Amino acid sequence: MTYGESSLRPSVNGFDARKRIVLLCLAAAAATFIIAAFYPLGRAADDSLPLSFAAAHGWLAAQSISLTAIFALPLMVLCRWFPRAMIGLSTIVLLAIPVCFFLDCVVFHRIGERFFSATTASIASSLLPGLLPYVDAVTLGIAITAIVCVIALSWLVHRFAAWASARWSTDRPGDVSPWTVLLTVIILAGLISIPSLIRYPDIVASMKDNSTRHPWCAFRMVGYRSQGMAAPSGPEAVRSGLYGLSLADGVSKRLDQLKQVSLVAIEKNADAATPKPDIVIFIVESLRPEVLTAEVMPHLFECSERSLLLRNHVSGGNSSNLGIFSLVNGLEATWFPYADQFEPLLNRLLHLAGYQIGFFGGSEGWDTFNMEGFINDQVYDEFVIEPVDWNASDERAIERASAFLDKSISRQPRCAVVYLYSTHAPFHSAAQDQIFEPWAAEWNVSLFTNSGREQIVNRYRNAAHFVDRIAAPLIQDDRIIVLAGDHGESLLDDGTIGHGTRLSKAQTFTPAFIHVPGASADAIEFATSHIDLLPTLISTLGYQVLPADALDGIDLNGSSQSASVAKQLESRTFASHAYIGNEVLLIGPWTTETGQPLGYRNSFSLDDYLAYPLGPVDAKGLQLEAKNRRQVLSTDRVLRSWIKTRHGIDPIEPNASREDLFARHLKHTQVDVRLAAITLASKVQSPNELLISLIQKLTLDPNVQVRRAARNALVTLQRRRSG
Repeated sequence: MTYGESSLRPSVNGFDARKRIVLLCLAAAAATFIIAAFYPLGRAADDSLPLSFAAAHGWLAAQSISLTAIFALPLMVLCRWFPRAMIGLSTIVLLAIPVCFFLDCVVFHRIGERFFSATTASIASSLLPGLLPYVDAVTLGIAITAIVCVIALSWLVHRFAAWASARWSTDRPGDVSPWTVLLTVIILAGLISIPSLIRYPDIVASMKDNSTRHPWCAFRMVGYRSQGMAAPSGPEAVRSGLYGLSLADGVSKRLDQLKQVSLVAIEKNADAATPKPDIVIFIVESLRPEVLTAEVMPHLFECSERSLLLRNHVSGGNSSNLGIFSLVNGLEATWFPYADQFEPLLNRLLHLAGYQIGFFGGSEGWDTFNMEGFINDQVYDEFVIEPVDWNASDERAIERASAFLDKSISRQPRCAVVYLYSTHAPFHSAAQDQIFEPWAAEWNVSLFTNSGREQIVNRYRNAAHFVDRIAAPLIQDDRIIVLAGDHGESLLDDGTIGHGTRLSKAQTFTPAFIHVPGASADAIEFATSHIDLLPTLISTLGYQVLPADALDGIDLNGSSQSASVAKQLESRTFASHAYIGNEVLLIGPWTTETGQPLGYRNSFSLDDYLAYPLGPVDAKGLQLEAKNRRQVLSTDRVLRSWIKTRHGIDPIEPNASREDLFARHLKHTQVDVRLAAITLASKVQSPNELLISLIQKLTLDPNVQVRRAARNALVTLQRRRSG
């Protein structure tokens, strides 16, 4: 019998489809194992698992084989009826396994979330266009090269499978069938996994902590250490929305208040003849707390030694827009969606105090990240920005600020806000600042390995040294000097690179101090926030903000002498907001205590009407295990207490029924609240007659949008009720 005339079926153009699938299965399993074993980031398999070298890598092989076999088995069965289709489908499906696993490793390493996740989808759909201009050429080149290599490798594997299957005979006695090969491989995978299965609970715990090493974690067959529950869904989403809608009245009142904030002079400091000092506010990109040292940033460090130093300082969020919003408004970034509805409070209050204000920075991307509401030429007396040119644009920003603060001209007191960008990845420095070695001459994500991290860290430290050197001329004893990073920066501290991806200590903590001419040095160990800088600055100038509760922050002056300030610091809770999603991290006295969580994650939004506790997280921003939760405060109680402090109400009413809350919100005077309540009602899976009756009444609402939404929701709810 000649080749191509085999009685075995199915065959396509002389190829046995099952042979092709088995070969592709083995190739995909091998590729998946290679990625798992040799991906350069994280601890080695035998180091991260309580197993020997052979057993640990056997477990990786077993995971790789099981993943591909799960898909290969049904494809081989279907070959009986659809051979040609199964060949094409198997090529796509089986080769996608190692490709998706590799992408998962890269994505998880970069943002701390799985490739198959809502977070990744959100970044790809809404945030990626704004981030593309900030991707450096080296990283883009690596990405393009990787894509080309994946396509080329896939094509080679496909051709190899076609070539090998044509030479795999199953016609002669003793020839091995595809089924025999696949089942043998599956049995071998089971045998080599025995050491892991014997200690399965311990193995799973280790896998969760080192999830990029394990294919099962990438495809959600085993859990992994994550930030915890995502935004609530189902009944929890409805409950979260009902709680959030309870904040609607408070939001309207607060916005009216923010439009009318004013100042009153503190009597003891009301001497108008005393000249007010100039102010310099340094906002430094991605500034990590540990670089404020005599070695890395000597000029700013020396100034901090004569200042009010904030040793555990938290940004308003893990991104520039949120951090800067909090800094210039004294408000938590939960108010960021309303930034264009009131004048930035720093500008408003300093103008009332008789100051002229200038903004100088080498970046034009303010509108890209929705910051034009508080960074624009309408609210500053002098406003000079330019495209990012790294060291050169930062130096020009310093020169312009120096000219703005020139003392040789007769003028009002002035405040210069100076935004310095060189410490943003890829971390640029001048030759004379490259004093920390070894340092990476080029920045790209491939250097973020356990062995290469030191080079990246030194590159970052050199950039911080450059920023300090050029900032030195503005640091003068007769000026108020404020330093703060807009946010932190993770250099694998929390398992990720950069910022804006996780509410971790590395991404939210940043150095900060306030230097006041003639004031004694002081330091605060309690957790402080960007929201505290504005009220402290205004108090330093001899003023009090009216109304007294207009700002979220507190005046830090006299913290070491004032019992009331110390009590506030010791007991208060404040929020740091996430760039991705409606999440806030609540920081409190527990944050600086050993054995306690970094903070409590919550799904919260004032404009999307959300309020729901998600759980405590550690310094890496990862959810604490259940055994540790018993040692910390109730997340629900922390959220309720914070909302009561900020908004004066308890939205999480334990005794109020779902229908009670719906009745209240569906009758609200604000149209947007009624619309939001209708949308929530349409998500109820088991509606009762009372809820349907409430929606039915709104079909006669005076507002046409409400009527239309109520009719659509009514049809949906009646269908569910009858079904």
